[in-house]
Amino acid sequence: ADRWPVNPRVIGRRLTDAQMKCSDAIRAVRDRHAKALGIDPTLIASKSVLLDLAHDWDKAAAGLMSWQLKLLKD
Repeated sequence: ADRWPVNPRVIGRRLTDAQMKCSDAIRAVRDRHAKALGIDPTLIASKSVLLDLAHDWDKAAAGLMSWQLKLLKD
């Protein structure tokens, strides 16, 4: 069993109202692009990624592929 990687425990955080509004705005952009492309929105960004972006855009954006970031910035 010690051969398996250990998943770090993530401590939840509460977003401010402004961060939640930001997350909703990013979600709207994501959903618009997903609909236009005919793909599932979570292929662009999952809910947790949206929340991470709303919390700290620069840090979370570093983990995205360039095409994902391009769509979310639009």
